[in-house]
Amino acid sequence: MKFSSLSLLFFFILSANAQDVFLEKYKDYFELPRESIFVHTNKSVFTAGEYLWYKGYAIDRTNGKLSDNVRNIQVFVYDSIGNLIDKSMVLANNGIFFNQIKIDSTFTPGRYYFKAMTNYMNNFKESDAYFQKFEVIDEVVRSKTKAQDIEVVIRPEGQEIVYGLNSNLGIKITNDIGNPEESTLILFENNTPIKEFTTSKLGLARMNFRPLKNKTYKIEVITKGGFKKIIPIEDIKSKGNSLDLINLKKHIYLNIETTSIKEHEKWQLFIFKDQNFISFNIEMNNSEKSIAIEKDKLFVGLNTIQLLKDGKAVLERMYLNETTDETESKVDYTLKQVDKQDSIILSLNFKNNSKLMLSASILPKENITYRSPQSIIKTLRLNPYIDNNDFKSFFDYTSLSSLNELDVLLLMSKSLYTTNLELSEPPTLQYKRENGFDQILYLIDKIKKDDDLMVGIASRFNKDYSLKLDSSRVFFLKNKYPVIGEKLEYTAVNKLGNFKAPKLTLKTRVIFNNQHPVLFEELDTLPFLKDISLSKNRVAANFTKTNELKEVIILAPKNKEEKIDRFIRGTREEITEDIVNEYLKLSAYLAAKGFRVNENYGAFGEVFEVHRLRNRSQGLGDIGQVGFILDGTRFKNASFLSNARLDQFESITINKDGFGEGFFGQGGIIALESRKTPLYDKDNGGVFTSIDVKEGYNEIKKYTNPNYTSYNSETFKRLGSIAWFPNIVVQGGTQNNNSVDLKVVDTKLKEGIIYIEGISEDGQLHSYRIPIKLNNN
Repeated sequence: MKFSSLSLLFFFILSANAQDVFLEKYKDYFELPRESIFVHTNKSVFTAGEYLWYKGYAIDRTNGKLSDNVRNIQVFVYDSIGNLIDKSMVLANNGIFFNQIKIDSTFTPGRYYFKAMTNYMNNFKESDAYFQKFEVIDEVVRSKTKAQDIEVVIRPEGQEIVYGLNSNLGIKITNDIGNPEESTLILFENNTPIKEFTTSKLGLARMNFRPLKNKTYKIEVITKGGFKKIIPIEDIKSKGNSLDLINLKKHIYLNIETTSIKEHEKWQLFIFKDQNFISFNIEMNNSEKSIAIEKDKLFVGLNTIQLLKDGKAVLERMYLNETTDETESKVDYTLKQVDKQDSIILSLNFKNNSKLMLSASILPKENITYRSPQSIIKTLRLNPYIDNNDFKSFFDYTSLSSLNELDVLLLMSKSLYTTNLELSEPPTLQYKRENGFDQILYLIDKIKKDDDLMVGIASRFNKDYSLKLDSSRVFFLKNKYPVIGEKLEYTAVNKLGNFKAPKLTLKTRVIFNNQHPVLFEELDTLPFLKDISLSKNRVAANFTKTNELKEVIILAPKNKEEKIDRFIRGTREEITEDIVNEYLKLSAYLAAKGFRVNENYGAFGEVFEVHRLRNRSQGLGDIGQVGFILDGTRFKNASFLSNARLDQFESITINKDGFGEGFFGQGGIIALESRKTPLYDKDNGGVFTSIDVKEGYNEIKKYTNPNYTSYNSETFKRLGSIAWFPNIVVQGGTQNNNSVDLKVVDTKLKEGIIYIEGISEDGQLHSYRIPIKLNNN
């Protein structure tokens, strides 16, 4: 008897310890914070000569908001058999990044895969990289391929079926070319029909039954397309547990059944999402137990619900708790034709309270190119938590018409983490977050006695910096942000303040690290365009040569006024080598002349605003913003002058009164004359050394469309693109702040569709389409 009591006590202690061990292991497994990425592409089907334009959103999973910690994004492109055909490094700022991929001659017609990840993601066994397929085609030809068979997937709620226990089955029916099959289902018990029901249009159904011992069960599937198939219900266990989740308005009810209860067993309900979890013990006094849980006690988004027995999961259910995400458009719009510019202004009015960061692709109504099943909601709310194979198999719909259909798929899905929690060690920090690149700058010239500093001039994403010269002549630089194709400029300064161009070499260390290789034999190989096939002959689309962006030192914008030839009043100063040595940059020169300069040169646009200051007798503050004239042409927006070097100009004329220039000159006039004569002697190489960047971040290009030969052609309507806006920012709050104006080419088409993805400042996700009229006729 004493032996029996000791045995029971020992079992009780083991059960309690098992629960504690499980909780500790969970905490350890999610101690490192995780991040996820979603990428919105302007479309998913392309022709040669186009660009794949994209915007990425990097999310901190600890708070569900845009991540401030992500900088380096690795982008890979693979062909259909897994060959790496392109890779690039893209810079993220405040969780946002955007770039492009040229669909050039290396992209022959076929299927390709886009992957985006961070180095930090390599720390985890589960891949959080973003992955999407896209296609390149040359001609659309109607396919004669017809479905030959159907696939029926049946999964039980809770992951097991047990004789005598209440069971729910999730059922998904598709044909062999990937389309859903609406069907009638008949449940047979010992070859006798006992229940008949139908699927949704997407081939999804939920069936409830209680299997009895010594009886067999099967489901006959009869599709609307004429297919018939009988699927036996197998692997019914004699012992085990079952779970039935009932979704009500404010609560969920969990009905738990089990075939046996042993004394001193410890039952526990465990609900988790990332590093957050809820855990409480439950008393299984008999074979059935009902538990009500308030929804506001659950986590926002996808919850993994597990029933633990002695610290081991015996039942599992995925459940999506309500979010405030926007899946239907609440956006009003107005349309305005722009005379003489072949364009229209599309004004969108959002109804948001917090700031929105969005991207939008505008395509013809008849387009067949926006086919990716990915969305920001599906990618960030579901994909990080569902078994990879289940996600690829069950969530390949471009949209789901109801939450009930979504819940059927969640009922059938397994958690991504269950197996690894049990069998794998917790992740450790082996791969750090990469922030810029390391560089080695080597000075070839010997150091002279009076040499003092090496100065790096501000570039696209780098500020000015200086380095103290010493005999080593080697400088190890951290967190630098070079962009491929730009020029990095350096000057050496001696103790007398004189500048000279040093002889330098620069090495940038760019490392791609992908510890989650793609298993291409497991990828979805079905085409987006299931009702068409590709032409076997190479046929050029009706696009002419693509517009290319020209890189120049100063790129003047198009919003310029008339050319003026009259004499510019004011004080003219010729820019000499001495003046360049003193100021280096235009902004420093103007500040020394008594102007207030607001300058920014970075990832999301340039700013260059110059204001004339009041005289002391007039009080504090500005008189107004200065107007700029470059080579006789007026510019309302001078942002293209941001970070401009002084040696690019022959002369500068300052007219602080703006006399003779009307309203344009109310804050004063600055007239710039581009340099036409050499500034430096032949024996003097100038004061700057320029190094072309060949390793670094991929350059961000401005969106351009191919020059379509006809907007009215069927090719354009089906394959073309009207516009892409990667950086829409909508301020929250007042009605006036909630509007954005989008200028698009006037294609003369009657209708189009705007596809919008994005996130609010507080983590609300947005994913919807807006049908629009493209003219007012």
